[in-house]
Formats: sequence, structure tokens, C-alpha cells
Amino acid sequence: RPVLRGGSRGNATFLLETNTYTGPTTVSEGMLTLNGSITSSVTVLPGSALNGNGSITGDVTVGGLLGPGEMVGTLEVVGNITFQNGSMFEVEANPTTADILDVDASGNITIEPGATISIIPSPATYGVNTIYNVATAGES
Repeated sequence: RPVLRGGSRGNATFLLETNTYTGPTTVSEGMLTLNGSITSSVTVLPGSALNGNGSITGDVTVGGLLGPGEMVGTLEVVGNITFQNGSMFEVEANPTTADILDVDASGNITIEPGATISIIPSPATYGVNTIYNVATAGES
């Protein structure tokens, strides 16, 4: 079972294309960037991060940071996702769009008390009352 360690958030492990290993994935240090797909449950421990434009088939538990995309993009979860107390959902935005966490039709998003969301706008001029969909769940 992969346990990914990278030191600090400045050190990253990248998973590209389709990964075929089996067993759960634990991100215990650093950042995992997923620009491909995995079929695995994923746990992001406090002090670690997961980002990318990829797809996870399995349940995801976030105790650290989850940031869909690299700049602005989409992370798809085919399963359930839970943001634990102390976790952060980090969303990057520009004037026309923002990161999206897309949880499939059979999945749920659970946000425990103490979880936070952080919006990181790119430098630009934004319209008044701009609305972004940053997470979807239960849509087909």
C-alpha cells in the first residue's frame, strides 16, 4: 500500500496517467499531485496535501489540504469524501471559473465542524456578486 512522503509541501510526488497499484493510499507528508487516475481509498493526513486534475475511484478522507486542479481545474471522486476537523479545501479562482471538486452521483461530501475553505483569487478584476460552483455531489 503506498504511503507517500515528501518532506514539506514544497516537495511533491506526481501520479500521472492511470495507476494500477492496489490497496489504500496515504499521503502522510508533502503533496501528492494526481494528474491521472487511481482506484484506491485515499487518506490525506494533517500537514499533507492532495491536488491535481485527476480522478479517484474510492473514498477520500481529508485531514490536511485538498486543492482540486493545478491553477484552476477539476478533481473527480467516484466515492465519498470527508473533510475532517482541521482540514482545508483550497479553491483557486479567476474571473470566469474556479476549481471544482466533482463527486459522482453515488457519492457524498461530508464536512465536519472545524473544516475550512480557502479561496485564492488570481490577480484580476472580478465582477460584483460573482458566483462559483466549487463542489458538486450526487449529479450524474
